[in-house]
Amino acid sequence: MNSLTPDYCSRALALWPRLERGRLVRVRHDPHRVAALVSRRTNLDHDAILELLGAPSERAEELERDH
Repeated sequence: MNSLTPDYCSRALALWPRLERGRLVRVRHDPHRVAALVSRRTNLDHDAILELLGAPSERAEELERDH
């Protein structure tokens, strides 16, 4: 993993410390999968979780593709 790539697992654990670490380890490099795991524990929507993790949301990625 590139040293400039954020560790979404660590960020998720900092925000939601009771998350299952085993599952996070399996999805740690994919922010969308981390967000899916977190979404089971919170009422926040997927894009809000991605923003808290510091990852680009799906809407932001769509806007980049349009321009």
